[in-house]
Amino acid sequence: ASVPQGRVNETFITPLALPRLPPRRYYYCFGQPVDTASVNPADVAQTRRTYLGVRAELESCMHWLLDKREEDPYSGFFARVVYESVSNWTRQAPTFSP
Repeated sequence: ASVPQGRVNETFITPLALPRLPPRRYYYCFGQPVDTASVNPADVAQTRRTYLGVRAELESCMHWLLDKREEDPYSGFFARVVYESVSNWTRQAPTFSP
């Protein structure tokens, strides 16, 4: 098969993404909603304040999720499988409470 070339004597190699095995839990956090109706995109100072507020909220959520993941005794695949198999697969491993 012919491999596409971008430049002379340069071969393109497609990146390969593989999932992390064994799989871990996914953690989600929905931060405070951001009202942008009153933000004037032409006002650099106002858009900067909005950006910094969104960034701070996002960073706060990420730190909170990372802390919760560290505290989760069932974050690992094998701990969840053992817990759920003991219940004959009728109970899901518990998660944290916010």
